[in-house]
Amino acid sequence: MDFIIRLANNDDRPAIIGFLREHWSHDHILVQSSALFDWQHLSSTHPGQLNFVLALHTTSQAVLAILGFIPISQFSLCTEWSETFLAIWKARDDVRCVGLGAQLHKYLILRTQPAMIGAVGLSRMVVPIYRALGYQTGLLDHHVVFNPHRRTFSIASGVERQHIPAVVRPDPATRCIPLIDAPGSPILEALCTGAVPRKTWHYVRRRYFQHPFYRYHVFGLFLDGTPRAILIARKVQENDSAVLRVSDYLGDATVLPRFQGALQEILATENAEYLDIYQHGIDDNILTAAGFLNRRQQPSLIVPNYFEPFVAANIELDFAYKQCDPSLDGIRIFRGDADQDRPNQPLTKQMVELDV
Repeated sequence: MDFIIRLANNDDRPAIIGFLREHWSHDHILVQSSALFDWQHLSSTHPGQLNFVLALHTTSQAVLAILGFIPISQFSLCTEWSETFLAIWKARDDVRCVGLGAQLHKYLILRTQPAMIGAVGLSRMVVPIYRALGYQTGLLDHHVVFNPHRRTFSIASGVERQHIPAVVRPDPATRCIPLIDAPGSPILEALCTGAVPRKTWHYVRRRYFQHPFYRYHVFGLFLDGTPRAILIARKVQENDSAVLRVSDYLGDATVLPRFQGALQEILATENAEYLDIYQHGIDDNILTAAGFLNRRQQPSLIVPNYFEPFVAANIELDFAYKQCDPSLDGIRIFRGDADQDRPNQPLTKQMVELDV
């Protein structure tokens, strides 16, 4: 079969949406929400470009396969940093062309020259493909800290007495201060760029403060008056209860144990059952010292991941990454990276704000 591979442009939008509707899911959120499609895939740094690689039939120009990607520059606008996360990767089932998907991947690498490329939420069937392409693969660690003032839980289940921590008085040297969508400072910028993928305060503003649907809580973790980290979480409601879910963490992770009492105060203020975090790159010992439990080490415990719709089950999130620039160090991956922390059902901004 004769085909060409190229980056998509805005004229390809109807064809991409039609491909998703017919060959992925007729009610996929990118099919139903042009706002989310634009926010995630209409390039912020290359006017008129869509963040998709396409394989097109040479004669008919029909879409045979797509590879969606989300460069960090989509939100940071820092074009000299090229870290990228993959999103939708699909070839038509009726196309008999061995290795077509891999050719899309090769094209993206050659065209964009990413310093690091990753993916989150992989199907187990494709993990061997990522390994064959030279990616490091694994499962995101899943940790949770429960509200010590709660004794009943309707979102988490299997919560036993030993899972609930003792109340810890906040360390007087620590403060968790809600940050606002405003120009940053050199200190905040330094916190954002301290790991890979490198981010910026502008990334935080565009990715989290200016999300078209979700409202995020962005906290500055101050130690002795100096900001040491930024913790970003989203409040989710279900079963007449609520939880806080960490989407991203920027800065020094080693200070987290000092903030155990402060995190408990946030849980109490928000009347949330727990705070949970999926991540790779923060040592388990640090999170344990901060009061978190490793969910996998607690056989009875169920801490759901799916809320749209709600599924009362533990979910493992596979990840993969390839470090193309060997000079970079300190890979950290969170649930907010790639396209994991996005709506799966049509929402309005007003509905989400009312929910939180």
